[in-house]
Amino acid sequence: MLKSKRSILFSLLILSCYATLLGQSYPGFVTGNYAGAAGVISQPASIADNSYPWDVVLVGLNVFADNNYAKVTRSRAFMNFRFGDASTSYIRNNDTKYGLINVEATGPSFMLRLKKGRAVGFVSRVRTYGNVDGLSGELASAMADGYGNSDLFNQTFDNQQLHLKLNSWQEYGITYAQVIKHTPYLKIKAGVTAKLLIENGGAQVDFITASFQNVGNNLISIPQFSLDYGYSQKMQTIFDGGFSFFQGKKGFGMDVGLEYEFYDGIVGSTPSSTKIIGDYNRQTNTVPKYKYKLGFSIVDIGRLKYTYGENSGTANLVNNGTDIVDISTIEGNLNDPNALSNALTNMVNLTKQTGTYTMGLPTAFQANVDYRLRPNTYLNANAYVNLTFLKWSDYNVHDLSNVTITPRWENNWLGFYLPFYMNIEGQFNMGLGTRIGPLVLGVHDFLPFLSRKESTSAGVYLMFKTYIPNKKEKTGVKCGPEGWERGKKRKR
Repeated sequence: MLKSKRSILFSLLILSCYATLLGQSYPGFVTGNYAGAAGVISQPASIADNSYPWDVVLVGLNVFADNNYAKVTRSRAFMNFRFGDASTSYIRNNDTKYGLINVEATGPSFMLRLKKGRAVGFVSRVRTYGNVDGLSGELASAMADGYGNSDLFNQTFDNQQLHLKLNSWQEYGITYAQVIKHTPYLKIKAGVTAKLLIENGGAQVDFITASFQNVGNNLISIPQFSLDYGYSQKMQTIFDGGFSFFQGKKGFGMDVGLEYEFYDGIVGSTPSSTKIIGDYNRQTNTVPKYKYKLGFSIVDIGRLKYTYGENSGTANLVNNGTDIVDISTIEGNLNDPNALSNALTNMVNLTKQTGTYTMGLPTAFQANVDYRLRPNTYLNANAYVNLTFLKWSDYNVHDLSNVTITPRWENNWLGFYLPFYMNIEGQFNMGLGTRIGPLVLGVHDFLPFLSRKESTSAGVYLMFKTYIPNKKEKTGVKCGPEGWERGKKRKR
């Protein structure tokens, strides 16, 4: 039985490696055994029967950006942080271009372990996602040259499209998790997080054209096109110089998760404060000695409903009858909706957008495998699958589907994480993270600091949380199957 279970585990690991799947938040740490309250970000069930009796996150910040349009090349090697030595260049190929940014600030959050394998938690976050999708390699090269490359003059570009999305919101989530089955060899946990969502602001641009011609000198001919752009009324308030943190459109979201832990007979010792609750061995403030753990979750289910800002619009014809527009007339107005609307009114048959639209969260499915190689040493595989293609809202922000493989070593005081990340576009990163007591910090891509590697992504994360030392262990007392059976006999 044990051999077959190990075969299943390694098959899942292999499938995760070969699956075509923001960057994960706090990579390496958030799926470890010392994540505490932060663990509910990716798995609500993780706090049930947690190794911590309670845990508090004071503050955290995660920033990740990725693209395949521009790259940064460092001219120096290891540990030279003078970014002025870096040079930027465009990636010129025929690949469809994308760009994304994920900025996440974690506010005061906590978890509390209850009796009978239950736990509750609360997480507060402010999140901002931005996406650029659909830009063809040919059009990207023309844009990089400012449409001024004479080799591209009078060239026709067919079936072009560009989609931009931006969504920023606050979320306040309450989590409930519970052990739903416990035997000597396994533990199954389930959890759910209900979220209150509050709008900060949202915006979108959709541009689609059957063809256009690069006339040259910033002039392009667009005989047929569809332009649709909008932003939320709350963002209009920001442009006008006002902002209220808790005022904005409200919405509802949720995460759901399930975890399965398997124990074998070689499991180590537990603290002297071990208690017997019900019919299983209860550990107080010690890391579970599972052989492997499987987790499945669907995160960020939900959407926000926005009212269009007053300068949102749609268009499909050029006003002057020649189909020729001057791109330079709008380039300086992209950050001002009022000026942009005025410039577009002089160019195209602009019609104002009114009413409401919905913006979905970056909904995703996650499958996680955590395997204990030896005491304190683990191998984690996490598959992240973008589900926004299901289209339950007018627009969506998203992360790219990806696989992250993370070797980690951790104990009560220290943790080291080495996440290897690859997304569906073939982009590869090697991150580096550490936990020292209450401090967690790391980078999403460490390779540029090791060599002159060209980098298309960047990201850092930082978290400050409570540090709860484990109580002194009493040798000779076993957890897992042996401790479970011993506890039953003692209770009789």
